[in-house]
Amino acid sequence: MLAKFEDVKNILICPRSGCPLVQEGDCFMPFNGEKSSKIRYRSVSGQPVLVDFDDSVLDENEIFMRNGASVLQRRQGRLRNWIKGSLLHPDANRLAGRIAQQFARMLKEKVKKPRLLMVGAGGKGIGTDVFYDDPDIKVIGFDIYASPLTHFIADSHHIPIETGSVDGVWIQYVLEHVLDPWRVIGEIRRVLGNDGLVYAETPFLQQVHEGAYDFIRFTHSGHRWLFRDFTEIESGIAMGPGVSLLWTLEHNVRGIFRSRAIGQIAKLILFWLQFLEKMIPVDYCFDNASSFYFFGSKANTPLQPKDIVRYYSGAL
Repeated sequence: MLAKFEDVKNILICPRSGCPLVQEGDCFMPFNGEKSSKIRYRSVSGQPVLVDFDDSVLDENEIFMRNGASVLQRRQGRLRNWIKGSLLHPDANRLAGRIAQQFARMLKEKVKKPRLLMVGAGGKGIGTDVFYDDPDIKVIGFDIYASPLTHFIADSHHIPIETGSVDGVWIQYVLEHVLDPWRVIGEIRRVLGNDGLVYAETPFLQQVHEGAYDFIRFTHSGHRWLFRDFTEIESGIAMGPGVSLLWTLEHNVRGIFRSRAIGQIAKLILFWLQFLEKMIPVDYCFDNASSFYFFGSKANTPLQPKDIVRYYSGAL
């Protein structure tokens, strides 16, 4: 269940200094024993903007000019979500739903009322209804824009919550949109308590999406190395080579006709092509997947460089 802001406010910190924050009206300021700091974090759409703009791709003036809305057009709706979850990405939908059930169960085995941090929570991720529907799980959400599912606006390179203050982190298709994913994972590890859980889905073979805010991709082994300070519970292909094929067809048609809409129509007409991947052996799929997932827990001993070579699951 989405946490109340009053519960979230108690764990907020300054993204610059790491000091706790105190609220004065619609502003928040660092507190280190006295209210002498000149730093003020204003709110927009009722949510504090907790960003160190000197160390972020985000533009302060643009955020307030847009009243916290996303720079990019975000298309939502039941029909669109059904098309994505049931028609275009049915395997990914089942995967995320299955792991979300296990994730929720493990969280509640650890803590009676666990806190779950949703990174990139502006829109509800595939399979995450189980968290929002569970009254025992306190869901805390943030993104680079405000939405009904977020509590504050922030840059994930500086997550503005206390060290060890959450029991789990869920981050779907966000790491390709950050400049330094290794730094973001370090922040995720910091905010997690002992044995805290993390789940991530990240692209490998996908065309550029979200324009100027798209930066990086990962192989399966590269994704594991990104999470080298976590013990793996499960990992693998989130979306396979069939989805990679659909992405390629969509973007080629889009380029030929100079039309995003025509590209999306082509993808819908040819959605059945993704199921041809059932004919491909799993090891070949690892070399040609659209995206990978990692489910793990915070570890004391990191993965070693030699281990990552043995980790490779592809066909070569």
